[in-house]
Formats: sequence, structure tokens, C-alpha cells
Amino acid sequence: MPIRFMVILWLFYALLLLLFPQSAVALDAGAESVEDYSDCGCATGDLNYCNDQASKFINKIDDWHTRKFWYKDEDAWNSDLVEDELGGTDYPYGDQVHILLVSGHGGLGGNTYYGYLCKSGNYNSCSYNTTKVYLGETPEQDKSAHPGKLRFLILCTCHSVDKDKAMDVWYPVFWRGKNLLYVMGYHGTSADCETTDEVPEDFAKKAAGRSWKLKRAWFWATEDWWVDDTAALISRGSTRDEAINNRDNMKLDWSPPACSSWPPTWFAWAWHEG
Repeated sequence: MPIRFMVILWLFYALLLLLFPQSAVALDAGAESVEDYSDCGCATGDLNYCNDQASKFINKIDDWHTRKFWYKDEDAWNSDLVEDELGGTDYPYGDQVHILLVSGHGGLGGNTYYGYLCKSGNYNSCSYNTTKVYLGETPEQDKSAHPGKLRFLILCTCHSVDKDKAMDVWYPVFWRGKNLLYVMGYHGTSADCETTDEVPEDFAKKAAGRSWKLKRAWFWATEDWWVDDTAALISRGSTRDEAINNRDNMKLDWSPPACSSWPPTWFAWAWHEG
């Protein structure tokens, strides 16, 4: 092959890498969603586009990372977000991926976030809540008989990262898991709407496909021509500057704990109306 042609091919390949950067290490990804609450024993009210959100997300992020599961409706269990030592099933499911997206109902009770999926045989509840959530815990931490590896949690639900209570709700969860780096969600309501079903897919395109910073990717994805949802997110750090840096600059290729000491004593969150 002529040297000139080889140089042209090399330049073309380099341009592709710049335009479409690839993650150095593939992460494991999972998704859970519920639309049909009536068939899983919960009178929470049915939804219309949660399964679309989850399926589009998991199919798109699989272009760059490793799809492990998508559970929907009666197969999406509240127990998958509950610590296994507290009667849940997070060890084989929700806490055994690096990226987890959940789409369904959500709400606040005081300083506690409640997520609503479906009942399972061994966990007869229509919700899970952050008092029982231990995600990304390492062997030296509490409830780590089965350590977790979740880093990035995406909650396509109402009230998942309330701008007025974000720290109070999420700092205990961050303290319990050194591997947990970032939570993305919504302040206030999250519209169940045909124009927002592509939000998680758009996030995957930018955060995984283009290696955008998570804050930029999430706020960009939640922009909508019709719905004015308020997207929000939160991260942590050992200092004020570290927490802000993690919030503003973290990408999917960052490794835990991304914190200079433990436990984190600073938390930084942000919100953006679409």
C-alpha cells in the first residue's frame, strides 16, 4: 500500500475517533421500567411511555457499553433497589451494573425519596425508598456481604432529585457506597409524554457516544420543545471544590471513588428547566 494512501487512512481514522470517541472500558448497564402497575398488584396509576424510555436507553447505550438487563412491568421489582441484607435483591440486579436507569413513578416523603416499581414474591411492597438503598458499597463498608458496583443512577421519575432536598435525600446513599458517583433525575414532576420518551436515549448518545460530561448530557437530553420539566443531578466530594468539579465535569469513564478522602462532606447539585 502506498505510504500516501496509508497516511490518508490514518488521518481518516483519527478524525472518526475525534468525532465519535469510544469509552476505554465498557460498563455494564441495566434498566427497569413500569407502565402497567395494575398487573403487578399496585394501585399507583398506569403510565404510558416508561417502557419506551427504558427500551430506547438500553438499546442505544448498548452501542458503547454492555447491556445486562431490561426488566419491565411485573418483572421490574422494587426489591432490585433495596439492599439484599435488608430483604431486597439489589445484589444480583440493581447493584450489579455500573449504570442503571429506572423509569416509573416517584415521590418525596420528608427527606426520603420513594420509587415505585412492582411487587415481587419475596418483597411485598409497591415502593422502595432511600432509607433501604445501599448502592456501590465496597467490602469495608456496612452491608457489604455482597459489594455493589453501581456508579451512575438515572431516575426518570418525579421528585427524584428535588432541588430543595437533594442533599438531605441523597447524602446518606452516597455515604453508604464509595462506588456511587452520580444521581440524575428531576425536580418536581417528570412528564409521561410522547415528546419525552427519547430523553434517556438522547442522554446515552451524548454521554456514551460523544463522551460529553454528564451534566451537559443530562440537561441537553431533557430539553423539550413542548414539556418544561426541570432536570436535576447531584454528586459529592471531600471538599467544596471537589464536589463542584465532580458535578460539573464527571464523565462515564471516571472511576470511583473520585474523592480525595472518605466520607464525602460536600455535595453539589444543579437543576435546569427544559
